[in-house]
Amino acid sequence: MAVLHVENLSTVLASELGWVHAVDAFSLTIAKGQTFALVGESGCGKSMAALSLARLLPDCGAVVCGQVWLETNPDFAPVDTLQLPEVAMQAVRGKTVSMIFQEPGTSLNPVLSVGEQLREVLLTHGICQSQAEAQTLAAQWLQRVGLDKPFERLRQYPFQLSGGQKQRIMIAMALAAKPQLLIADEPTTALDVSVQSQVLALLKQLQQEEGMAMLLITHDLGLVRNMAHTVGLMYAGQLVEVAPAAQFFAAPAHPYAQALMRALPSAHKRGQPLQALDGQVPSLVKPPSGCRFASRCGHVQERCQNTLVPMLEHSPSTERNTISHEVRCWRHAENLLNTLVDGVAGVSASPDDVVNLHVKPVKFESNALDVKNLRVAYPQSGLFWRKSDAWVLKGLSFSLKPGQTVALVGESGSGKTTLLRCINLLETPNSGTISIGDSSLTFGGNKKPTEKETKSE
Repeated sequence: MAVLHVENLSTVLASELGWVHAVDAFSLTIAKGQTFALVGESGCGKSMAALSLARLLPDCGAVVCGQVWLETNPDFAPVDTLQLPEVAMQAVRGKTVSMIFQEPGTSLNPVLSVGEQLREVLLTHGICQSQAEAQTLAAQWLQRVGLDKPFERLRQYPFQLSGGQKQRIMIAMALAAKPQLLIADEPTTALDVSVQSQVLALLKQLQQEEGMAMLLITHDLGLVRNMAHTVGLMYAGQLVEVAPAAQFFAAPAHPYAQALMRALPSAHKRGQPLQALDGQVPSLVKPPSGCRFASRCGHVQERCQNTLVPMLEHSPSTERNTISHEVRCWRHAENLLNTLVDGVAGVSASPDDVVNLHVKPVKFESNALDVKNLRVAYPQSGLFWRKSDAWVLKGLSFSLKPGQTVALVGESGSGKTTLLRCINLLETPNSGTISIGDSSLTFGGNKKPTEKETKSE
């Protein structure tokens, strides 16, 4: 049963140069308990399509045609949400459709505490009947998305939290009402690997328990492999390929999809140049009359440039796949043959590929960056308004040589961003030394921590 069915949705945005055709002839179907992954490069229209579905377009945007059929109640026929008055749509958002926005920092209300915002979701949609019940359930949701000290977090404001922590709060708010459809725009971008795994497991659990459908917007093809049942690839405002996930990765048919697969880095490509697409995305103010990928395609024909290309059935649905493989390309049958011959399909790196790599180390005489004994503390309120220090960096030291890359990893709030701010002199450390090339700065006289500071750690 389809929770969401979109037909021929088109959205335009007003600009100084004219109307931008941000989304054109967009159609998809998401069944109950299924995940549809919408992928494509930045600016292709993924987020604008999601905002169109939720009717959250900016003032300069408008849906000019199309239908969005949504199952708001299993006992009634689906409704076209584009025809609902705004008051009725407000009841749909949050309860039937929830959205995880790409920028949590701009989506959370800066003047309301985390608890106030979470309780509002639970009370507005009738999940809880009292403030006390909503407070308890809000804390439980914060725990489910991997936040420690949940009751303390509920008292905090968004500006007191890291980017990853704000992202998890957005996810908790979106899931709290247990929506029938979740629109997730880059939901795990700001999360570290361990928390990302926990959140993805939670999403899968809710899908199994509640039959939640999900529209997943992401650049992470690894995430798509693990989560998606169906993949839709967008280019210049149009869907150019829709296929079951396994079939999309095994045998991409559109030239753009094939180019993306060839551009994926993997262990066995180490030391080899990755494929790059020549040319640029066409202007969406005056989009081409034919295929929008024609100017960058190596298989372009005359009809590609002059004739509007519809979505063509590449392979019909089977008993195993309820979604057929559709491609917006005149040469899709030949593309499949080329895919199998060129070996583009199924490009992936096994763990053995990484283990067997032998990279000859390069020696450098001097360091480009030296960080020694860096210590940073943030003051925080204590009992009876006494101030105490929360130590974020505690004697951190590392060096970086020219031509080398250091990967800085760690969970949200571990101090990664604070370290980068210190290196860029946007934050003043309590003590330590930072040397960049020939320039060296010493902070706090490299003083040793006092007994009180050590205990506060």
